[in-house]
Amino acid sequence: MELASRRGMGQRSQFLRRGTTTPTTRRSVGKKIVASAHINSGRNAVDQIAGTLTEKMFERMDAASSADRGTSGGAGGATTLQSFQRLDAAWSDLRNRTVYGLPPKTVKVTKDALPAVPGLDVIVGGGTLGVFLAMALQARGLRTAIIERGALRGRDQDWNISREELYALVDAGVVSKEQADDSITIEFNPIKAGFHGSEDIVTRDVLNLGVSPKTLIDHVRENYENAGGLVVESAALEKIWVHPNGVQARVRNQSQEKTLALASKLFIDCMGNQSPIVRQVRHGQKPDGVCLVVGSCGRGFTDNSHGDIIRTISPSESADTEHTGCRNTQMFWEAFPAGSGPTDRTTYMFSYMDAEADRPSFLDMMEHYWREMPKYQGISTLDDIQVQRILFGLFPTYRDSPLQPSFDRILAIGDASGIQSPLSFGGFAALTRHLGRLTNAIEDAIRYECLDKWSLRYINAYNPSLSVAWMFQKAMSIPAGASSYNVNFINRLLGMNFKIMDQKGDAVLKPFLQDVIQARPLTETLLSQMKSSPLFVPVIMQTVGLPALTDFITHYIALVLYTWLSSTATKKNIKEAIEARVTDPKQRFIALRALERWTFGSGLDSHS
Repeated sequence: MELASRRGMGQRSQFLRRGTTTPTTRRSVGKKIVASAHINSGRNAVDQIAGTLTEKMFERMDAASSADRGTSGGAGGATTLQSFQRLDAAWSDLRNRTVYGLPPKTVKVTKDALPAVPGLDVIVGGGTLGVFLAMALQARGLRTAIIERGALRGRDQDWNISREELYALVDAGVVSKEQADDSITIEFNPIKAGFHGSEDIVTRDVLNLGVSPKTLIDHVRENYENAGGLVVESAALEKIWVHPNGVQARVRNQSQEKTLALASKLFIDCMGNQSPIVRQVRHGQKPDGVCLVVGSCGRGFTDNSHGDIIRTISPSESADTEHTGCRNTQMFWEAFPAGSGPTDRTTYMFSYMDAEADRPSFLDMMEHYWREMPKYQGISTLDDIQVQRILFGLFPTYRDSPLQPSFDRILAIGDASGIQSPLSFGGFAALTRHLGRLTNAIEDAIRYECLDKWSLRYINAYNPSLSVAWMFQKAMSIPAGASSYNVNFINRLLGMNFKIMDQKGDAVLKPFLQDVIQARPLTETLLSQMKSSPLFVPVIMQTVGLPALTDFITHYIALVLYTWLSSTATKKNIKEAIEARVTDPKQRFIALRALERWTFGSGLDSHS
């Protein structure tokens, strides 16, 4: 599963888009930090920050230096104690809220036509990742603009990705190969995965590049503006009016207190899962799953030659665990070398769960992180490293993803659409994977005037490869109210499956590590699992539960069907036949989107 910083795409400061942070040099100052157990209820953690190890680590980091931190946009977001407390308060509100009030009204629909044809084809809201799509569309000859709430720039921290995925930007005309190579800060191998009680799995060339978002986005922006693209910065989106012949976005310049209106044929929402449009559409809807992430970037790691894509170092935390705030959770870890220095390393701890009231707070998670991180990284104490940056993020996921358009002329992509796997943190590699498909589809939608919400739904169509992953998320989480649970189940299940996939080779293992579920590798793994441990199958079924298993079987059948449809269409050159014979614009648009739906819905777009 792609559980790495390739999801590093921060459209909002309170949501961490994971990246291997590029830390600055700081001298370790302050009193010695000792990781001692801190227990709190998990419900009032924001009020309980005083005297905690987490507070001490923030103070130590602040005492060392405040340079190159703060709240500027880009991957990683804000890292201050105040930002941490705000996120914890938001997570508490998400878990406990029962009354939501009226939904926001960012989008309004009017029957009045715009007085003139819009001068722009596409407005992209959210520039950190939106600039990649905007450039791809601009390269196709479309007229585009980007509106960004802050400054359009990347942070000084790495995103992790494979070389093949990075070069997808070259294929899309977003950057040159030289520019892509210039953004690489580090390349490392091997990549490891390991689970408590099982042997390590070792592979190569998965998330093994560190890419500088700052350098890469600077290159893309330069190319974009040279191609005639418009960038509007410090522009907070206030309203969107959907007209019969276009869409108008009103933004406020936060520094000059001025209002600006832009009109286009289509608005692309690339503002993340906290987009005001997403909040309007999903108002009152709790996420079906969440991934809570905490971590830090530090200097002083002598064993820093490899990356961990996923690892556990202990059994699950049970209902009666000593650290009561983190009960009924399985903690996963990952770490990557950073490109800023030979001993710089970013470490993450994360857990999958639902949004029930008694789930751990971020303070609970962070306290657990400080206690266990030295053990994971093989250091004696926290004093062995210089903590450069403290990281944290909340990633909600929904079973009905990708999000279907609710309005004409508005399409969500990236985290706003939920196209990323429920096992991932969203992000950069998911965008590069879908960039070609999205560029083709949006270009056709503009060309054939297929901009009503029903036509746009063919772009954000049902994806069984994505939906199948929900059972894995279910199997890797523990019910909130479980009074008893086999604390070795998750480790045994993952250890067994990864061993099988490793034995079957890269064709089976690597797609899964890159969040791509394909029918053949999945089938081979499941059959081998049943053959090697038949008595464990009933345990899996009982633990996962009948509803989740039934849901999985439904999506698995669709995955197999999509695989057959995509393979058949390729063998029979259906795309060429559509382009040669289908002349009706609407039918042509739908037929081409069906081919893309089968290919991406089966995972056959990936050739790992």
